[in-house]
Amino acid sequence: MQKAAFRGRCRAVLAALSVACGACEPRAAATARPLPTVPGRLPAAEEEPLVTLVRATVVEWSAAHNEHDRRRLQAVYDTRVRYARFSFPIDLLLRTKEAFFSRSPSARQEVSEVVVDRSTPGLPRARFTKTVRSATFRVTRAQTELSFSCDSKRCLIVDEEDDAFLESYAVHGAAGERRGSCAEAVLTLAASTPDGKRILGDRPGPSAARLLASPPGNTHFVVLLLDGEGAPAALYEIAAATMEITEAFPGDVIHKGEAAAIQIARRSCTPL
Repeated sequence: MQKAAFRGRCRAVLAALSVACGACEPRAAATARPLPTVPGRLPAAEEEPLVTLVRATVVEWSAAHNEHDRRRLQAVYDTRVRYARFSFPIDLLLRTKEAFFSRSPSARQEVSEVVVDRSTPGLPRARFTKTVRSATFRVTRAQTELSFSCDSKRCLIVDEEDDAFLESYAVHGAAGERRGSCAEAVLTLAASTPDGKRILGDRPGPSAARLLASPPGNTHFVVLLLDGEGAPAALYEIAAATMEITEAFPGDVIHKGEAAAIQIARRSCTPL
């Protein structure tokens, strides 16, 4: 295992991973910043303050994505966020966001049809349509939901769900369970590395790892390894052309799978 050369771009990562809490160092709370006025809404004095605050946070969240601004994103998220059904420390969440920014720098998103739901006391939610446009992808639309923890001055996002990702997650998960499939071979390859063996132990790759993305939509397979308690422990990106394994999180290293697993993966995944 050797240090990987710095890569000018991060690869496709649509899921998320977290490490055990003991490995996460405490972080200072995000610095609050003034939130923008939401266009087309009633003035704050005429609209319920919490609803105005939630809507303003949605606008700031979208603007921070469009400007690829890590600091602004950190300021609207809590220190730990449930994202794509996993609990992310903030550093890991921001890294996955930056991966998308690097892969698709022209992408811009718009939010519309924002509905604020206060049916759960203490946990307001905003549901809206997210439209993403970029030079490398078709226009995509997804129903997105953000949940917040708020005080009188600001709201922080504690949960983010996107139905497009959840659908992709389900499709890739089903593929990984098919015996003899390319997806199963890739998961087995990931589990054959020394690091994979350490994380997974005796649990087979297809049951202790998840495929999050794959060709033809991506140039890499993205694999999430889960620890014994089902929590994300590592993220691998496996080049479809070479089956080279790069650890995207928590480190930046190259892993070597077993020769037999590499050959099976190449044979099972050609042609893609």
